[in-house]
Amino acid sequence: MLGLVDLFTEREPARTIDSLIAATGYKRATLYRYVRELCKAGLLVKLSASLYALGPRFIEIDRQIRASDPLLRIGQPLAADLFVTSGHTIILCSLLRDSVMCIHLQRASDVPAELGHDRGRALPLFRSASAKAILAGLPAARLRRLYQAFHAEIRSVGLGRDWEAFKEHLRAIRRAGYAESRGELVAGLIGLAVPVFNPDGEVLASLAFVIPESKLDAPRREFLVGILARGADRMRMELGRLAGAPNTAAEGATAMVRRSRRNARATAQGV
Repeated sequence: MLGLVDLFTEREPARTIDSLIAATGYKRATLYRYVRELCKAGLLVKLSASLYALGPRFIEIDRQIRASDPLLRIGQPLAADLFVTSGHTIILCSLLRDSVMCIHLQRASDVPAELGHDRGRALPLFRSASAKAILAGLPAARLRRLYQAFHAEIRSVGLGRDWEAFKEHLRAIRRAGYAESRGELVAGLIGLAVPVFNPDGEVLASLAFVIPESKLDAPRREFLVGILARGADRMRMELGRLAGAPNTAAEGATAMVRRSRRNARATAQGV
């Protein structure tokens, strides 16, 4: 029943009973019963005799999330600090099923208004640094399922022509401690992102900077990845305090970025 709300999109914000039946294959009596229950919950609203749209309950839920979501409560002030420290656009994205979603963005004047990562828009797990930082932190079983379901898309974006190449690409991200993308959503922009883990070591989100290519060199990259990693560790610790749990993540982002710094120095020395 709840899956019906996914059928209401920007392209089709209002749908008739007949179009919902065609999309789902449900019997008319079943569809009417589901729609009636969703309307009672405020998740759908009846516009006319047989036309429906998403209901005002979602606005109430969004208000509640903005006020009380732990990731936002911890991430928004942190993002503000990172913005002031760096002067660059900062994005906080959350894992949503098989996609990532921007939940907070603070934009600098040197990037366009349309970044593709506006709040509430779900994007694939295979494009942008924000997505790849999360993707690389997922467990192997989930990665295999994702590869089986999206192998054509994975190949098309250069993440590996087969399963072994895909795994190696993600290992490289984990070894570096951060993900980087160039012009994948907007030409001329570079994304740098680190994963955000919960206290149990499960990836929840990512923190990312978006920078014009002309403003990024090796020392600047090292600095930005470093403050992102410290921010991600700070979020993990704050989440642990909220839950009253010890910070037992297998490896925090700060430790990961130490490796990335060593790798950067080795690259600079031609190793």
